[in-house]
Amino acid sequence: MPSISSNFLEVLIFLAPGLVVTFALRRESDFLQGLFNSIQTNGSSSSLAILLINAVALGLVVSGIATLFMPWLARLMNTKVRSDNKQEPGVQHYHQINFAKVYSHSKEALEALQNQTRIYMAYGSMAVALFLAGCIMAYSYYINDVPIENFTFKAVLLASFCIFMTCASCRYFAFLCHFNDQLQNTPPAHTPLRSQQTK
Repeated sequence: MPSISSNFLEVLIFLAPGLVVTFALRRESDFLQGLFNSIQTNGSSSSLAILLINAVALGLVVSGIATLFMPWLARLMNTKVRSDNKQEPGVQHYHQINFAKVYSHSKEALEALQNQTRIYMAYGSMAVALFLAGCIMAYSYYINDVPIENFTFKAVLLASFCIFMTCASCRYFAFLCHFNDQLQNTPPAHTPLRSQQTK
């Protein structure tokens, strides 16, 4: 069974990007702004709980967007040169992974793969969240004429963080694909996980 720490980390992967988007949306939502005000003035635990649930829900949406776009970006940013001097994507599609061979390895190897996957998910989701937060802030400032203090500085900072997290996510996705390659091409060194489960 998953440990409490791994479950908490998985929730945090959704919560942190969701909070970024929720904080950016507060200027466009009286409901969210009311929750923030209630927490700030009264320390309302019910408002905090509602805000966290909303953040987790938004984080799940952000994670879905990252799952759609980050592998595609990773294939564009990571290329390798073949023997005929033509470039090809340096990472795989998910459907190219032989999961039967991957899951024939030990529990320890699969846990290592899962831990690295969580890091990739965290990077990718945060990159998308920062991008969405920047778009929402620009919409509030330019379309709705909402006064935002130090707008240029905040916009440049969000864009920089978004670029850094996107590059980190794409590089990490390439690492995960190479990790999968090694698991598929390396015979299991320990008792396969499937045989352990059938005992």
